Formats: sequence, C-alpha cells, structure tokens
Amino acid sequence: MLIQTDKGKVYLCSAAFKRGFLGTCAMLVSAFVAPATAPASPVHSPPIPHSIAQLEAQPRKKSKPPPKSASGSSSSCASLLKSAKTATTPLERAHAHLAAARCKLVLECAPPLSLELYGRGDSQLARIVDQGLSHLNLATNALGHLPDDFDADARRSIEDKIDLLRAFATMFAAIAKGNGSTEAKTRLTNACIDLAIYVDDPNSGVVDSAKLWQAVAYRRAGRPDRALQLLLPALAPSSSSRIDFLARIERCRALADKGRFVAALSLTMKLDARIENWFDDEEKEIRKGAENAIRWISVDIYKRWATDLRAQGNKPRAQAAERRAMEIVGKGTYPPPPDRSLNLKETIAGLPDWNFNTPRDVSQ
Repeated sequence: MLIQTDKGKVYLCSAAFKRGFLGTCAMLVSAFVAPATAPASPVHSPPIPHSIAQLEAQPRKKSKPPPKSASGSSSSCASLLKSAKTATTPLERAHAHLAAARCKLVLECAPPLSLELYGRGDSQLARIVDQGLSHLNLATNALGHLPDDFDADARRSIEDKIDLLRAFATMFAAIAKGNGSTEAKTRLTNACIDLAIYVDDPNSGVVDSAKLWQAVAYRRAGRPDRALQLLLPALAPSSSSRIDFLARIERCRALADKGRFVAALSLTMKLDARIENWFDDEEKEIRKGAENAIRWISVDIYKRWATDLRAQGNKPRAQAAERRAMEIVGKGTYPPPPDRSLNLKETIAGLPDWNFNTPRDVSQ
C-alpha cells in the first residue's frame, strides 16, 4: 500500500513486513487520510489491559547488563595493564599504555555505552573513560622521553593513535557527564568538534563510529538537526553492522525529536525489513537483538507521538498511538532488559589491535 503525504513523500506498507508492523502501517495511514480532529482508524487487536505508563511502573526482575565480548572482558585488559606496569623503555611504555587505553576505551566502555544508547546511564562509564585517558596521558609522557633521533614517522604514527583515542574518550566522558545542563551540552558540542575530523577517516569503521557518537551528542545537546545531517544515507548497505545499525536507530530518535513521528516510524519499518541482509553473517541471537532494538524504539516513538497528540488536543489519535505501543510490547516488559537488545561489542568499529611486536611495528 502506497501512501502519498502532503509533502510529496511516499511510504511503503507491505504485507511482507513481519513482527507486527502492519499495525504501524495502519497508524501511518490514519495520520494522513483522517481529518485532524477525527478518531484514528481502529486497530484490530484484542483489548490491551494496561497502558505503557502502568507497564513501566510494574516491578521487574533484575536484568543482566549487556554481555561483554570475550575480547572485551576485564581479564583481557588486565594483561595489558600488567604490561604497562612492567614496561621499561620509553617506547615500550608508550606502546603498552596505548594498548591499555585502547582496551579500556574500545572494549570495556562498550557495555556501559550500550546502556547509554538505550537511555540507561551507567556510573561505571565515567570511571572507565578516566582510566583510558590516564593511560593516554602516560603514553604521551613516554613519547617525550624518546631519544631525539627516534624515527619521526614512527613517533607520528603513535601520536595519531593517541589523538584518535583521545577524541573518542573526550566524547565518551561528555556523554557520561551529561545531565541536561547548559555546561553539559557545551561539553557535548565541543566533543563533536574534536571528533569531526574522523568523519573523513580512511577507515570506514572509524567514520561510522564518529558519526554515531556525534549524533548521540548533538541530540543530547538539543541539536537533532545536526544529528540528521550526520546520519545519512539512512538505508545504504551497512558497513559496520552494529555501530552503523545503532546509528540508524539514532536517526529515528532524531526524527522524533523534530516532531517527525511518521517519518521516524516509517524508517523503523524499513530498517526492520533489512535486518536479515545486514546481519546475515551474525548469529541468530544478534539478529534477534536488532529486531528487538527496532521494537523498543518504535514503542518509544509511539509514546512520544501520543504525548504530542495529547498536547494538540487530539485525544483519539493519542489513544490509538498508545494502543499501538502496547501491541508492540505484547507480553514482554517495558523498558526491556538490556541483554535483549542489540549491544555494542566495541565502541569504535574496525579499529586494529595495534600489536606492537617490534620497535618499528607501530602501524595499523
């Protein structure tokens, strides 16, 4: 079914869409074909006994945190931290502290930043970021003790890696300290400036990561327009499956921030239809996590749309949006347990391990 909007955009609702999105299509149709004060088209489903607010208020079992990947476990970083403590020469210290910082910022920050993406702050994030920054400072200090005749290209290669990690670490620190204040928003926008250079990085994973975290920061700083500019194209094949997919979900949030609820829900449907192809090399549980991520963002958008409709005095459509949100939740819990959604395994996609085997081995 094709819907022509008043702005000339066309949204496709197909019976091929799975996991209950036909109700979303019905809701989108009603947004265009019904008068502003008319009741929404009925959604054919059994009565829903609870509202989203009631569901959120229900006591929930303690959920597991996002799982850590094997490479991102604390024990993996522990061996690198030990190497940093036992390194003797300036070059060894620079290598060891850089590797420890990478482990902290890329791997150990992944679980708490996954929670941040789903609106659940984690107090551990600030602590881990501070540890990563400390190692970067020690690596920089070690470089200052290299002999004057040390190879300039080798030094610059290490400095480039430190600069990259520091730009992302500054962003993660700003996210961890975000509290909605003017000062916090300034930190977020400043972090975006430092990270902007990596949008043109030759490593596509670094580009995707820089776009995701800048978009998160701009949204939290009250600039969804800048987030939307960064998160294009919205439907091109995914290059860094988790980072890139979560960036597209962030685009759905930014559209909702701008009050473009229909466009946001249309994008969730299109993303849902592409999960099988984008995650064809991943395990089934990863694809299920991506499907769940789409479900939860759809619920959130419907909730926000309902609030907006009520503010406009359009109670019938607000009730229809709330019903649709409850239908998507189904027999599940809301908010969902973190371990049931798509979570990050690394905060910067495609970043090499930087195994420094010899004094000259400082390249990617």
